[in-house]
Amino acid sequence: MVQSVMAPFTRRRLRGPRRAYCASFLLTLASLAAAFTAAPLAADEGPTLYYFWQQGCPHCEAMAPWLNTLATEYPALQISKIEVGRTPEGLDLLRELSAKYGITRLGVPAVFLGHRAWVGFNPTVTAGIRLAAAECVTDGCIDALSDPLPERQLVDDGGAAGDAGAAASGAGADDVDRDRFESMPLYAATALIALLDGINPCSLWVLTFLLGMVVHTGSRRKMLLVGSVFLVTTALIYGLFIVGVVQAMALLSFVPWIRVVVALLAFAMGAVNVKEFFVFGRGPSLSVSAAQKRRFGDRVRRLFASDRSPLALAGGTALLAAGIALVELPCTAGFPVIWSGLVVDAGVTLAAFAGLLALYLVIYLIDEAVIVGAATIAFRRLSMTETRGRRLKLIGGVVMIALGGAMLVAPALLETLAGTAILFGGAIALAVAVIVVESRIKRRPDARSAPGRSRRSRR
Repeated sequence: MVQSVMAPFTRRRLRGPRRAYCASFLLTLASLAAAFTAAPLAADEGPTLYYFWQQGCPHCEAMAPWLNTLATEYPALQISKIEVGRTPEGLDLLRELSAKYGITRLGVPAVFLGHRAWVGFNPTVTAGIRLAAAECVTDGCIDALSDPLPERQLVDDGGAAGDAGAAASGAGADDVDRDRFESMPLYAATALIALLDGINPCSLWVLTFLLGMVVHTGSRRKMLLVGSVFLVTTALIYGLFIVGVVQAMALLSFVPWIRVVVALLAFAMGAVNVKEFFVFGRGPSLSVSAAQKRRFGDRVRRLFASDRSPLALAGGTALLAAGIALVELPCTAGFPVIWSGLVVDAGVTLAAFAGLLALYLVIYLIDEAVIVGAATIAFRRLSMTETRGRRLKLIGGVVMIALGGAMLVAPALLETLAGTAILFGGAIALAVAVIVVESRIKRRPDARSAPGRSRRSRR
């Protein structure tokens, strides 16, 4: 049949207009065939991941190469990248999808895939996106932009930018509460790190020495005034230092090796603190030096040498506390640096960071506030002995090393409450075990010599 139809064309050579008409006819047939064959391909295109980013966003810069890697893992996955800072259309589209998925506060980076959405960039977010991508490529999923959401959808922020609220399509409170619960490990880690940071022997030595000098004045009011001003001033200096560290890490968060640097710093500072327990006062140290202690003592004595007014005493204490806070930063900076790395990895919003920082500072001050209160009530000098300082340094050092190891080889451990509790509990238990063994070893010679002394006494 085909041969009989094409026979006239093959028997004679086409000339002039006939040749042009034939070429046009064949070209039309080819175009129609291409259109029909392309239609099934278009229908079989993979799912589309919508990625919203903004120029200058460090977390967006960190997420972009990760998405490129994801695209190589799932070639069928289509990634639509939309910038929201320079084009109003992109921002409007982000607002539309955020409202659709029940996200009440805009944030970038934001990812929408199927019936799920993520805001921020951290291990929890990437794990969720990878799982959703595998499901969508294998089983298919709705288009986040054009298709309606099912009755239940999940909005993930992993403790990152943006607040996830219930969507108009009916996302249950269970889903939202579960996401908020997943961010609780960061709050738990904040509380535990701040608690350990608050018992830093350097800051406790300074505070107890200062309160010991106030005892000689014979005034509980002066002790309470000096202690309160000292705590508030050191908290402000400490808070500004932490904000600076977080800002620096946020700017460098797109650098792939920044986590390694923070982990190695935690290892180094933790090792020095552990060394102080076994070999105190020799080799590298993060403690306040003897010369610095002497200068601090001279300033405190000058502060209380004359009968100052309460206002002058408060001002002098504030200046003294500010100077001391800067001097002791090398001794106290370990935990804030580690905590800043965790916060930057989580990609929290400004409001969430403010809340976490407030929580950190409040818990950090609890230990020292208890000391001020106890000293004011008992009105006697409290001391930070070398033995107590060594033991506190051991506990802090072991926890620093554990946190550094987790950040380096098992960051997911800090993403759950159970993992956070196991990490801190195990590190503290190990340090306490070492302290118990060391104390028993020190008592052993006395226990052996006691029977000998008793026998000699009986003779």
